[in-house]
Amino acid sequence: MARRAWLRLFPAHFARRAEPSPRELGLLGERLAARHLRRAGWRVLARRLRTARGEVDILASRGAQLACVEVKTARVRSLEAPPDPRTRPGRRYDRARWRRQRAAARLLHAEPPRLDLVEVWIERGSGRWRAVHHKGSPDARGPTFFQP
Repeated sequence: MARRAWLRLFPAHFARRAEPSPRELGLLGERLAARHLRRAGWRVLARRLRTARGEVDILASRGAQLACVEVKTARVRSLEAPPDPRTRPGRRYDRARWRRQRAAARLLHAEPPRLDLVEVWIERGSGRWRAVHHKGSPDARGPTFFQP
């Protein structure tokens, strides 16, 4: 319980000091992605939103644009080295997950919202992190942002 509160209240400090479990790493990535989106001008409407069709990690809006955001997180040795396209966290966001997210998103809004991906890299030891926001398209037929 104390670790969960630490992660929720102080995510950057948690990243520096703790060795997160896979579940904690996912929660940490979602917290950091929400922070990244807010800094980029997005309003975070909901996190970990459950629907009958699946879960949306982050529901965000900017102006009239609504986006359902999937978050993928990885720990890396260094943020200085460019990430290997074959092992980046977004590669785990496959077509089946995209379809589930799209089905969940359609339950939330009459118009299909944009399906975005935020990849979060957390440096081991230092806790420094970097997030990259890949913007999707509301009319896409599948995930278009994970080509290297």
